[in-house]
Amino acid sequence: MKETYKSKAEFFKNSLRYTRSKTGLVLAFAFIVLNAVTTFAQNGYTCATAIELSTVTSPVSGTTVGAGNENIPTCNNWGTAPDVYYSISVPLGYKLVIGPSATGYDSIYSLFYGTCDSQTGIACVDTERENTTWENTTGSTQTVYFVMDGWGATNEGTYTLAWTLTPPPICNVARNLNATLTSATLANLTGLHL
Repeated sequence: MKETYKSKAEFFKNSLRYTRSKTGLVLAFAFIVLNAVTTFAQNGYTCATAIELSTVTSPVSGTTVGAGNENIPTCNNWGTAPDVYYSISVPLGYKLVIGPSATGYDSIYSLFYGTCDSQTGIACVDTERENTTWENTTGSTQTVYFVMDGWGATNEGTYTLAWTLTPPPICNVARNLNATLTSATLANLTGLHL
């Protein structure tokens, strides 16, 4: 049925209402798509999409249900259970304490620093609720990755991850201190002082 309008003003008013509803629909769709892209961009299902712990508050709850198997933990190198990645920047001299405070399945976790392609292992832990403490004495700030995983092939579930990042004391203790006696009263001291 063709609509008739009494005036041009009525025609434009109805046209504007139709255009606004289409625009609203397009904007809503764009928002949903952008929100999905942002959510996927940091879903933790791969090392590249690790959830940055500086963007959330400790403790954080999560699940490995629905995730893929991207990580092969050194303490379970035959396992194919799903895993979720987290990352945190640890400045030189800082101490990271991290681990699951609760799990609803037979879980394990891996901890390493570096990059996704060049990993230096810190720990692989097969105890459900055990923290790992790591102090950065590498000489520079490091990105540390925590990977929540499951034992074997089918273990997946919910967990709560807790962590603290503590700065070094104002007067930090020297690390890897070496002393070489040069005379009866002199010595050369070398080492890493943070």
